[in-house]
Amino acid sequence: MCLRVSVPPSWDLIPIDTDASSGDYLQLNCKGNGKPHPTATWTKSSGETYDFLPVSSSNQAIIFPNGSLSIQSIAKEDEGLYRCNISNGIGNSLIKTIMIKVIEGNSLKIQPFSFPPESSTIGKRVSATCTPSSGEKMEFKWFKNGQEMTKGISVDIRTFPDLSTLVIDPLTENDTGNYTCVVNSRGTTASYTTSLQVLVPPSWIFIPKDIEALNGDSLMLNCKASGMPKPTTVWSRSQNDIMDFVPISSVSQANVFLNGSLHLSTVQKEDEGMYKCNISNGIGESLIKTIIVRVIEYFPKLV
Repeated sequence: MCLRVSVPPSWDLIPIDTDASSGDYLQLNCKGNGKPHPTATWTKSSGETYDFLPVSSSNQAIIFPNGSLSIQSIAKEDEGLYRCNISNGIGNSLIKTIMIKVIEGNSLKIQPFSFPPESSTIGKRVSATCTPSSGEKMEFKWFKNGQEMTKGISVDIRTFPDLSTLVIDPLTENDTGNYTCVVNSRGTTASYTTSLQVLVPPSWIFIPKDIEALNGDSLMLNCKASGMPKPTTVWSRSQNDIMDFVPISSVSQANVFLNGSLHLSTVQKEDEGMYKCNISNGIGESLIKTIIVRVIEYFPKLV
């Protein structure tokens, strides 16, 4: 038996206020996690009455499964307040309202850019290049989550007359966020925002160990790891010496919790054997630990 644990949504990527030039491509990032996996809905208000109406996919607007909202060629009528609501039916929803300003008559535009997903793993080097389609005497600035960035130990900003490249090396978990390039050319400003989700292979938080349990007692086997995306845990067991492991849910009644712990409510002699915990998230190598569970009739008295 498998116990389904519900977890309310929490933020992964929070949308931020953005300025865009008329005709630009704009992507608004809004992402959360939870159990069950939350859904994101977008609404928009173009007036001051906070009368928000649903934003649906069309020829101009696309809502992706991960919660991002993109507008292919933004126009003045797209200006206004946008609200992202993330919910999964558990606990309170996550709500963030942002302001989108559309600048008309601006010939200064930035070509869309992104961070390559294949280079977004922790410890790797990643870069993004901000290239305006036109302009002269351009000044570049980079922002992370609305805060201006400067060169540092792991951050390099390489600016040339017609482009600017942001380099992060090596990536850490703290580098996840929204990155914006702002260009100024003779008083005209353009900006473009993209998101970076740093991928992290699983690492141990709690490693299971060999254990003895009294016949009839309950038993909790802890197996936990961190990572991004959030790792999943699979338990299996073997009752013989040939290491023939079978998924735990098919051989005994047990509860597998969301944090990876395996709970046996009433341990019997037939529950004795080898148990294997496998943790993975598709990044790097899986974490695997095999332990032995022995079921005894009583604990020996200490002399």
